[in-house]
Amino acid sequence: MKKLFFKSTIFVFVLYIILFLYLAFFPMHYNSVDNTRWYYFRQIFENKIEIEKSNILFLGDSRVNTNINIKKISNAWSFAAGGSSPIEMYYALNNYIQTYSKPDTIFVSFSPRTFIEAYSFWGYAIRNNYFSHKQFSEIHSKLKQFPSDTVLGSFPYPQYLLYQLNYIEYYQTDLYKNHVFLAKQKNEQIIHHFQLEKGVWVYPA
Repeated sequence: MKKLFFKSTIFVFVLYIILFLYLAFFPMHYNSVDNTRWYYFRQIFENKIEIEKSNILFLGDSRVNTNINIKKISNAWSFAAGGSSPIEMYYALNNYIQTYSKPDTIFVSFSPRTFIEAYSFWGYAIRNNYFSHKQFSEIHSKLKQFPSDTVLGSFPYPQYLLYQLNYIEYYQTDLYKNHVFLAKQKNEQIIHHFQLEKGVWVYPA
């Protein structure tokens, strides 16, 4: 019985390590569209995807991409994303300035709900390492100054750590929908679309 328990434990541990490495290094193979959006941003800021240097930036939520034809605006690019809050867009601007030249004009638009109710989309950014550990620590530290859970909800730091450990519950929907590893071609097409449309992706997809 002890041997069986030991072998089972070793098997589960090895299986988890394999799954951890797969989730960490092959997101294009299983990500949904929404996760690919945040993965795309990270690739830009890590200089793994090159975009046009733009003098005009659009930051905000889905309403920006839905209501403005950014493709027709010269020297413009959109980092707006469905469900995003001022937190992500602040770091989008910060990361952009560090990688590219400072833009001349910035358009910003957010739904008022991101200031008054629990923000439920931050997992997309966390899961795809949009924030560095230092940046998330900065966010968490500043939010602790406010007696409210309206921005990240309860217990954000434990959730952040579970994302970093590739906790399977946070990934199972995408793995199921994309049959574990069949999303690569679709996600490559989506990123190509982002490039052609100056970063625009109308949400919901």
